Amino acid sequence: MNKDIGWAIAQIRKGESVARFAWLTTRRSAYIRLQVPDENSKMNQPYIYTGSHKGALVPWVPDHADILAYDWGLYNLKEREARGVAGEIPANAP
Repeated sequence: MNKDIGWAIAQIRKGESVARFAWLTTRRSAYIRLQVPDENSKMNQPYIYTGSHKGALVPWVPDHADILAYDWGLYNLKEREARGVAGEIPANAP
């Protein structure tokens, strides 16, 4: 797979949700997305947030393990919400 943090950042800039394979077992399906403020936002700069299958949304700052990881993948948030599934990255992930 070999998808690193650079790949993940490029994906969230396109509007995708991404997650680390390691998160699926330790964080109950956390993912990250980019929020770009609009005229109605209190924030005035883009920021990255993390979300969970329970609906919690909070700002995200990567730790050293996230920065150095090669297990990033797309996280299909809409599909998982529609199925009521906690989320998973495809089986071919490391």
